Amino acid sequence: MSLLSSIRVLLTSVFRRLQIEREMEEELRSHLQSRADDLQQQGLSRAEAERQGASSLAATSASRKSAATPWVRAGWGNSLRTCATVCAC
Repeated sequence: MSLLSSIRVLLTSVFRRLQIEREMEEELRSHLQSRADDLQQQGLSRAEAERQGASSLAATSASRKSAATPWVRAGWGNSLRTCATVCAC
């Protein structure tokens, strides 16, 4: 694999990761909005509904981060190993 190809793989990994993170954040915001709407319909003020919704989704956010970490490490590890191999040649 050429140096240029290795750099392309590395950049693709970085941008793909950023895209996935944006999509996951958007999904979480959507769930938070939906949960806050449900709580508001149950009689809570909007501020309290958003606070409780955020609290209940905090664990989900932590899970997202822990789930993404191995993928990120694998992606970066493979890309960096490839670059190191090509550069060492």
